[in-house]
Amino acid sequence: CKVCDKVITVSDYIKRRVETISSNISIVTVHNGIDLERFYQATPIDRKTLGFKNDDFIVVYSGRINPEKGVKELIKAFTQLKDYPNIKLLIIGGSFFGNTKGIDPFIISLQEESKGIADSIVFTGFIPYEQIPSYLAMCDIAVVPSIWEDPFPTTILEAMATGLPIITTNSGGIAEACEGCAIIINKNKSIADNIYNSILKLYRNVEVGKKMTDHCLRQSLKFNKGEYAISFFNSLQ
Repeated sequence: CKVCDKVITVSDYIKRRVETISSNISIVTVHNGIDLERFYQATPIDRKTLGFKNDDFIVVYSGRINPEKGVKELIKAFTQLKDYPNIKLLIIGGSFFGNTKGIDPFIISLQEESKGIADSIVFTGFIPYEQIPSYLAMCDIAVVPSIWEDPFPTTILEAMATGLPIITTNSGGIAEACEGCAIIINKNKSIADNIYNSILKLYRNVEVGKKMTDHCLRQSLKFNKGEYAISFFNSLQ
């Protein structure tokens, strides 16, 4: 920071963190943006190709498969859903960006954790980004269960642009993106229980989900790539 004239952050959360170590420079927040049209116009893939039925209620996690992303806590929540056989979990991603191997010790531990509910969970491994919109469009709700202070994940924006009701945690800059169009839970010892209860709430209340879908689509308009570019270059002035 001592050698910087300006710092551009992806969220107000990160801006506040930078302010704790330097108060003598300009700090500007420019929220991430994505290609919204890619998600608005996505054609869903056929559920049957992944072993799902047309009447399944599909919960999706999309992103890196790392401990801090809360995937293990999501799977623990799913172990409580044994009495709801048509609620399914789709886990999209590898252990790091562009990792096409899809297998590492943590992912193996997740597969071990989910053995008792193997019929309810599908691990896709790494999926190329251009295919992600079609996978999301097939699903009913998205869960972003980060247990670290996630700065401003674009997975939230992608879920909103797809119109998916969201369950997420009060972490980092997440609430800045989706406040008002997501169920936001605390990342405490009860996180798995809270995810479980939130999934059931959306499963049982179709109208709640529809209202969240409408809000998500409206909210996503704030995060298009064109506005992001304008904000970024304006921040340099």
